[in-house]
Amino acid sequence: MRLSPAYVSGLDIGVEANPYNYKLPPGYVKEVTVPEILVTLNLLKRLLEKQRLLDNKEIERIDALERQLTHLIEGGMIGRPRSA
Repeated sequence: MRLSPAYVSGLDIGVEANPYNYKLPPGYVKEVTVPEILVTLNLLKRLLEKQRLLDNKEIERIDALERQLTHLIEGGMIGRPRSA
């Protein structure tokens, strides 16, 4: 059954339709893990900027990640689930 095409496609649809693939799950991930990642990213960015090891493109990528992480922490959604 697991190797059948119906099982695989059903699994794909279930994964893509799951809202927690686009939002942070409640609990320690939203309250501790992702804020910790955001703080670490900010500290690393400050260190690298002080040493002048980042170019403008890298700074923009880090800023975009910071915005996305903040959006997720605030309860927002990144990406869009596939509509059936």
